Amino acid sequence: MQKQCITMKVYRLLNFRSFLSIAILATSVQSLSNESPIRFLTENDPPVNYLDSHNNPAGFSVELLQLIWKQMNQSNQPIEVIPWARGFYLAQVQKNTALFATSRTQKREHLFKWVCPINQSDVVLIGKQISKNKPIHQLKIGLVRSDIAEEVLSSLTPAPVEQVKT
Repeated sequence: MQKQCITMKVYRLLNFRSFLSIAILATSVQSLSNESPIRFLTENDPPVNYLDSHNNPAGFSVELLQLIWKQMNQSNQPIEVIPWARGFYLAQVQKNTALFATSRTQKREHLFKWVCPINQSDVVLIGKQISKNKPIHQLKIGLVRSDIAEEVLSSLTPAPVEQVKT
């Protein structure tokens, strides 16, 4: 029996590097005092943030946030792990909402008050070997909705990125 080898190719999108940060909705700055509680949202994206085997938020961004609370002499706050697109939407429309870890881009700069950079990541495409002459907008590419990869890909192609529901 012959093994079939699939050649994979990595496409670096403009050597784009995103800095993951903790973002707080711009209208909620007044809530940084003890007036109103902040709702903390994150997604399942190990090892940055995820639910552990006991269904508790974990990951290095969660640990950093807990260290911030400790430095502020505050107890740990509830953290909700929800789908990325929902968290990104809620952070834009609900006051007193913090979303972490979030890629900071020029397009997103005005949407949030940014607390601190915590990580750096590359946005890349990985796929089967294809013709080098095929434009990127003619490929079928799976993305997380509202993720930084969708934003970067949309900026690279003249055609709109088609979204397929699964």
